[in-house]
Order: sequence, then structure tokens, then C-alpha cells
Amino acid sequence: MPATATQTDIRTLRGHCRGEVLTQQDHRWDEVRRVCSFSQEQQPAAIAFPRGDFDRAVLTSFARSAGLRVVACKDAGTTDLEDALVLAECNPICGRFTRLAD
Repeated sequence: MPATATQTDIRTLRGHCRGEVLTQQDHRWDEVRRVCSFSQEQQPAAIAFPRGDFDRAVLTSFARSAGLRVVACKDAGTTDLEDALVLAECNPICGRFTRLAD
């Protein structure tokens, strides 16, 4: 994770979003990466599950201020994710790509 996106920053971000925000330190990290079909080598800075336009705006603003790129989950297999905040539109619990309710 880039130095500008600290765990404190992530905790603050989580407080502003209704959706889930995961980092490599979370126990479900590998499970969610598999659901999102990331290869083993891909380690984004964070994976977020926005719940509506407000979350998307907050997440995008955070990513820009932290020097992270915003990558849609559908594009994640085709790019390096090391400095990216991935916006996933799948349900991280059931493991299926169903759009979360806004």
C-alpha cells in the first residue's frame, strides 16, 4: 500500500462509506480476491464495495488524494493493481457478481 494510504486513512474511509473496504490486512482478503478473479500476483491497495453514488464519490476522492488509481473490478484482470483502489460491484459474501443494492 502506498505510504499516503495508511491504515488510519483506511479506517477513516471506512467510516464514511456504507460499503465494505478491504485491505491486505483483513482476514477475508484472499477470499474476496478469488471472488473478484484477481490473479495471485495482483495485490491492489484496497478493494471497495460501494453502495451507491455517494460511496463511489467518497472512494474516488480518497483514491485521488492518496495517489491511487481507481480501477473497476471488470477491468482488474487487465492492469497492474499495485497502486489501485478497486471498485467491485459484486457481492463479497455470496461470491457471485450481483450488483449491490443502492
